Formats: sequence, structure tokens, C-alpha cells
Amino acid sequence: MKKLIYVVFAVMVLGGCATGRVVPTGKDTYMINGCTSTPFSKGDAVLAKLYGIGNKYCISKNKQLYSVKTECSDWAAFTRWSTAELIFKCLSENGPDSINKRNDTVKTDANAGDSYHN
Repeated sequence: MKKLIYVVFAVMVLGGCATGRVVPTGKDTYMINGCTSTPFSKGDAVLAKLYGIGNKYCISKNKQLYSVKTECSDWAAFTRWSTAELIFKCLSENGPDSINKRNDTVKTDANAGDSYHN
């Protein structure tokens, strides 16, 4: 029995999930998702890694990351891995697609507590 517990734990930890690659979803808009099966992990930690990948991707295009939407969920024993998804735009600092010229407002979904851009 003890050996079985070790095997199950090793599969959970080592059989984890990887962070995906940046996928174009529209004009200057991209999506990236990732997960981890590390026990007790938080979706926010996965999301932080996605922001890092997204920032590097936008910097490689000489642009800045503008977050459009985020979603994440925390690890739950035997039911769910920690996951996150980031939808973002790569926008220039100045120009027609400038971050400074965007007039989007940030709204809060009172039920979910998540912020999103409209």
C-alpha cells in the first residue's frame, strides 16, 4: 500500500503539464496557456510564467504586452491541475496601435472577482 501511494504521488508530480506556446488568435492578438500538476500550486503562479513568456514575445517584436483577458484555476486534489490562460496584444508604445491611445476601461466581474478589458 505504501508503495502504491509513492507511485501515485510520483505520477502526479512528474506527470505534470507544460506551458504552451504563443498562438496567434487575431490581428496583433495572441493566446498562451499552461498548467502544472504540482500539488497545492496556484493558478496565479502559472499565470505569472505566462506573462513572462508573453512579455518576451512582444519584446521580440519591439512592442509591449497589453493584457486582454486572463483566467486561472488552482490545483485541487485528484480533480484538477493548476491552469492559466492569457490572451494579450502586442502593441507599440507610440503609433496607431499604441497602448497610450487605447481608451479601454477595466471592469470587474462582481461574481468572479476577475478583471478584464472590454
